Amino acid sequence: MPLIFFALLALLCFSRQVTATEKVSVLALEYPPYTSQQSEDLGISFVALRNKLAPLGVEPEAIFLPPARAGMHMESNEWCFSFYPPKMKSDNYQFIQLDTKPIALSFYRWRQPEVFDWQALNELVGLRVAMLRSFNKGGLYKVIQDAGLEVRDVNSLSQGFSLLAKRRVDLVFADKYGGAYIMAQLGMDVKKVQFAQTPITETFLHAWGNVNCAAAKRLASAG
Repeated sequence: MPLIFFALLALLCFSRQVTATEKVSVLALEYPPYTSQQSEDLGISFVALRNKLAPLGVEPEAIFLPPARAGMHMESNEWCFSFYPPKMKSDNYQFIQLDTKPIALSFYRWRQPEVFDWQALNELVGLRVAMLRSFNKGGLYKVIQDAGLEVRDVNSLSQGFSLLAKRRVDLVFADKYGGAYIMAQLGMDVKKVQFAQTPITETFLHAWGNVNCAAAKRLASAG
């Protein structure tokens, strides 16, 4: 009897070790449908990251913060993955692609009769564009500003599209799917709005990994 008891106890302990998962912190902003505390699965970016980490026995634990606090937390180095973009290139962060389907980013505007496209970005000179503060005044932000557009910082896409609805900006910079989602949430008629046919850039579902985090290094090496 004692032998059976100890065998069962050993089997139970082994089972717990096998099923145990490592939890790692993931920084995120409220950016539906990609990352959102209001969504049961926390958004499609978290679903993609969760699927990538599952074979490694790792589970993401979300830390939702406003942009300024997310930036400060990122500098603290006490995180493993982040959906908040780093302020600058660094050897401490590694870009990790989570999907292979490209996502176009460009401008939304109120629908007009003509096709919404351009050959050079400076054709839009003087227009007011709402752009997320998290773009950090670098990269795309600088490209758009240098082309002569007037950039208005916003803390969320909801704020940007609200400004568009009130005609306080001419454009909103967003990705195609996220913009449509936010407009639906705000009750805006998406048929009255145009998404540019000219993409400013394309991206993929992605996250940044902290090279000092073992789970991030394992995921990056897994490809």
